[in-house]
Amino acid sequence: MNSLIAWKPIYSTVCARFGLLHRLMNLDSSEIREFANALIEAYPDDLDRFDFADELIQFAKFARKHICARDEKSGTSVELYRDVHCRFCSGHL
Repeated sequence: MNSLIAWKPIYSTVCARFGLLHRLMNLDSSEIREFANALIEAYPDDLDRFDFADELIQFAKFARKHICARDEKSGTSVELYRDVHCRFCSGHL
């Protein structure tokens, strides 16, 4: 139990920084941009401040289209990952 208490601040930070990713498809462009800017501020050396927000918005649009094109049973996050992975690996962007 003590180890869980010790890890709580770390888990809280992770949730604060990345928690919106699971709701990405439900956010509008301004919310995505705000979220992206917070990540850029936290990781300025790792994320491109000029393109990251636009890329995240574009990905959210792709994900919405992907999920809408499938029925709710088959439109899982795993299938979305597979589709993205296959497109990048095969060069079919």
